[in-house]
Amino acid sequence: MTLVATNSFAAISVGDSIQVQYLFPNASNVIQTDSTTFTGSGDTLPIGPGYGTIFLGANSVLFDGTCCSSYAGASFNGVELTDLTNGGAFAGWTLQPGATFSPLVESMSGGSIFMNWQSSSDIGQATVAGVPEPTTWAMMLIGLGGLGAAMRSRRKHAVALAV
Repeated sequence: MTLVATNSFAAISVGDSIQVQYLFPNASNVIQTDSTTFTGSGDTLPIGPGYGTIFLGANSVLFDGTCCSSYAGASFNGVELTDLTNGGAFAGWTLQPGATFSPLVESMSGGSIFMNWQSSSDIGQATVAGVPEPTTWAMMLIGLGGLGAAMRSRRKHAVALAV
C-alpha cells in the first residue's frame, strides 16, 4: 500500500518538529493543534478532537479516520500535517492506492499535506508516501536485466554439459 521515498531530503527525519491542525469549516479556521518531535516510525498524532489517528513513518504517513461514521460538509473538513523543521519533507509524495475515504481531496506543498474529508460518509484510511525517483526505477531495471542475463547464461551452460 505504500512506496518508499528514495530522496533523503523528501522524508521526515528524527528530531523534526511535526504539527497537525484540524481545520473546519474552512482551511483558515483551526479547531485543534497538536505537535510532536519525530522519534521514529510509529509516532502518532490525533486527528482533531477524537476523529482518528495519524501514524508517522520516515517515508509514509497513514491517516486513520475509522473512528467516525461521517464528516460534515464544509469547504474544508480535515487536517494539515506540517514538518516545521524540513520545508521539503513531503515534496513529491502522493496518495497511495487503497485509500478508503470517499470523497477525499488531498494536496501537498513541500512541507505540508492537506487531507480534506468534506462530506465523507465512508471513513477509512489513506496513506501518503514518497515516490521512487527515476534513477531508482533505472537501477531496478538494470538489476532485473542482470538477473535475466545470469539465468540465460546458466541455461546455456547446463545444455552444453548435457551434450
